[in-house]
Amino acid sequence: MANGVGAANRPTKPMKTFNTQPPKLTFAYLDLGGVLIQDFTCSNKGASMLQELGIAPEDAPRFRALWSEHAAAEVNIGYDADNFLEVIKQAFMVGIPEGYSLLQHGFVDRFEPNPSIEPVLDLLKGRVGLGLLTNMYPRMRKAINAKPGLMPIVPWDVIIDSSEVKMQKPEVAMFDFATEMAGKPKEQILFIDNTIEHVDAASAYGWNAYYYDSADYEQSSEQLGKYLLRLWS
Repeated sequence: MANGVGAANRPTKPMKTFNTQPPKLTFAYLDLGGVLIQDFTCSNKGASMLQELGIAPEDAPRFRALWSEHAAAEVNIGYDADNFLEVIKQAFMVGIPEGYSLLQHGFVDRFEPNPSIEPVLDLLKGRVGLGLLTNMYPRMRKAINAKPGLMPIVPWDVIIDSSEVKMQKPEVAMFDFATEMAGKPKEQILFIDNTIEHVDAASAYGWNAYYYDSADYEQSSEQLGKYLLRLWS
């Protein structure tokens, strides 16, 4: 899950998009934010959230610096995003409405479905085991699942949420744990993610890692579909 706090982050090319000739694949892990759903990556959603909070555009760098200081390192492990509201109030002297949730109203309410990923999921279903491997804020996955039509319906064999297992991508321990949970050799695991650092780390670990570019969901899904069809042709 990309933070995307207050910025439209367009990634650059990864060192390795995916292994050129992967062996037989028996399991696929997919990222959630930026792959299965449209999150803040490569969007103006962060700016929209700051406007909603009453924070001026020129204060966006200070907001991101505060987020890095107070939340970024631990938010996918145990820091609750709503705790950051007190930091916002003190730093920017803004009045936040009673009952406002940064997690729900700031983030999840801005997430959108990614319908283009559905044909890819159809290609994967029945051919390989399926796993969800996500860096996720505490309580966020539950909030995402509660939003009708946001998440595609997938018969997951494994769900690994960083905030629950207290590990996160791209730590080797996370890849070790995910490999164990899949019950497959690492060279038979495909990993689909929109974060270059995660893709490169997974490839170095020995997985077949595929970079999904969230700058263009439809094109990326089409390219991923063609890649999978080449594997099974």
